[in-house]
Amino acid sequence: MAAPKPEEISHQAMDQLHGLEYCIDSNPSWGEAIALGFQHYILALGTAVMIPSFLVPLMGGSDVG
Repeated sequence: MAAPKPEEISHQAMDQLHGLEYCIDSNPSWGEAIALGFQHYILALGTAVMIPSFLVPLMGGSDVG
C-alpha cells in the first residue's frame, strides 16, 4: 500500500478546531522554527543556570570548595 500524498492527508483536529494553526505533524516555517528554537534555548538557560545561581547562595552554598 502506497503512502498517501500530502494533499490527501486529512487533519481532523484542524477541521474541528478552526483556530488551530498547526497539527501534530505540521512543520513551522524556517523563520518561526528558529524563533521557537531561540525561545527554547532561553528557557533552558534560565532553568539550568539562572535558577540554581540564585537558589544555591540562598540555601547556604558557595562556589568555594
